Amino acid sequence: MIGFMLENGMDIARIDLSMGSHEDSLQLVEALKKSLKIKTHHKCAVMVDLQGSQIRTLYVKDGQPAKVKKNQTLKVVSNPEVRVDDTMISTNMVLPLRAGEKFFIDDGGLELEVVEAVGDEIKARVLNNYELKDLMAVNLTGEQLDQLALEVMQRDELDIKEVVMKVSPDIISIPNVRKPEDVQKIREILGQEGEIIKLFARIESLEGIENYEQIMQICDGIVVMRGALGCELADQEKLFVAQKWMIERANVMGKTIVIGS
Repeated sequence: MIGFMLENGMDIARIDLSMGSHEDSLQLVEALKKSLKIKTHHKCAVMVDLQGSQIRTLYVKDGQPAKVKKNQTLKVVSNPEVRVDDTMISTNMVLPLRAGEKFFIDDGGLELEVVEAVGDEIKARVLNNYELKDLMAVNLTGEQLDQLALEVMQRDELDIKEVVMKVSPDIISIPNVRKPEDVQKIREILGQEGEIIKLFARIESLEGIENYEQIMQICDGIVVMRGALGCELADQEKLFVAQKWMIERANVMGKTIVIGS
């Protein structure tokens, strides 16, 4: 499959560390390197997405999509042994939410409101009909994510130690960059050994847009995450305006910019 993708124009392989184990990621990069040895006329860069503050649901029960209905109540837990079904959602991080707060799954596809939060368990009311599948993104606000700062940093350090330093990717994609310091922290963790790796900042929040100019000055490239931004911008027309502005500013600064889905 990788050889087929190379033959058909793939020139960057994106390895998302939130979509599998570190071992899975290492195996993917090794398979890519083997394919490139066979297809010597092809070139392909490697971009690694750090997990950072990326939160995902876990796998659905029996591999079947779970259909949830408006106004029903779901339990939300963080337990790798629990499978997602039409009564319970399990995530790869504990959600730091309180009663009355809202959050989204699958870039706004499903909206939920917290009814009760006790310890690491949440009860949430479903606000629209939806179909849950494997490894869907969970979208929180910047304020909510601030409560996970220590855990996020520990995640980044482990990702860099267990994957980045072993595969030496061309690019690291840093999730949910909201200020220049978010990029600087990753550069400091990489140290001299990783100084040639290019850092791309993923813009997923209003705060990231507000600090965009300063973020561009410290990173090598930008990734505009339209789905996540759409959860924060109530007026969808503002998303298109912001996207065009970010592209224009990146072009002026001579920065690579990628538009995500």
